[in-house]
Amino acid sequence: MAKTSRQRVTRKKAAPKSKRTSSKPTKKKKTNKTRKAKSSGDGPLFVIDSQEEGIIALQEYGLCKTPSDIKTISNWEQLQATTADIAEEGHALDGFYGKSAIQIVLYGPAGVGKSSFASYFPANTVVFDSLTGFEKQCFQYHCDEHFDGDWGKDNGFYSYSKGPKQAAKTDWPEWLDGLNAIRQAGINVVLIAHSSPPKEYNNPDGPNYDRHNVYLDKETWSQTHRWSRANLFYNYHVEVDKKGARAKAKSGSEERHIYTQWSPAFDAKNQYGLEAMIEAGSNGEEAFEAFKAEFE
Repeated sequence: MAKTSRQRVTRKKAAPKSKRTSSKPTKKKKTNKTRKAKSSGDGPLFVIDSQEEGIIALQEYGLCKTPSDIKTISNWEQLQATTADIAEEGHALDGFYGKSAIQIVLYGPAGVGKSSFASYFPANTVVFDSLTGFEKQCFQYHCDEHFDGDWGKDNGFYSYSKGPKQAAKTDWPEWLDGLNAIRQAGINVVLIAHSSPPKEYNNPDGPNYDRHNVYLDKETWSQTHRWSRANLFYNYHVEVDKKGARAKAKSGSEERHIYTQWSPAFDAKNQYGLEAMIEAGSNGEEAFEAFKAEFE
């Protein structure tokens, strides 16, 4: 045993210094952490899916009004429960500036400022951001419950589009009913959705044309379209140079427009008597003030 002990001592003396005894500070491993919202403000409540952190980033850089709270949703059951809780906590608030509470869908391309726009709604508003993420959670829940987690096209969720159709007729309307309860409590409901890149629309009555569609399954969007009182398409204003044989878009414009009526280019509507096109300025606050003025 003594010989073994001496051998160990010899090895320790001959060995280079351990990293643990180095005078250099140990570097901490980087971890991916979800960013947290700042302290409460006087803006609306934001309910966001776990992959949608846009409002948090905007808040960090002072590019929006500070929400009263931000609730992050990880799955469909949590979304349903949170929606029910909000409706239950509502207390016959004053709607939208003395009028009935509104229920709208706000959609547009990435980066246009949808979350910033929504952040300027009054405090008695709940903003769900985004429909695209919540639809994924709905589909995941429906696939697990009714298709044993099988997404396949043979006998699974996407077999003859059975899954999306079933989810759109059962689980999704349940959630929309919960949103109705929120509005009936005097709380405004704003649903944010992404738009897909423009693609050709098959026009049965004439030539085809490009169209901005909501980035949702058609069955889900059909249900949501019927539920909303206004679908607002929010986009940059693009000036077109018509010189030459082919029209070209001019770059550099920061001005936005809110479109409120159906067009071959987008799927908008409103039941509030809004102008077909609202000039919305160059940022979220200006967009909201322009929208609000339509109700005065």
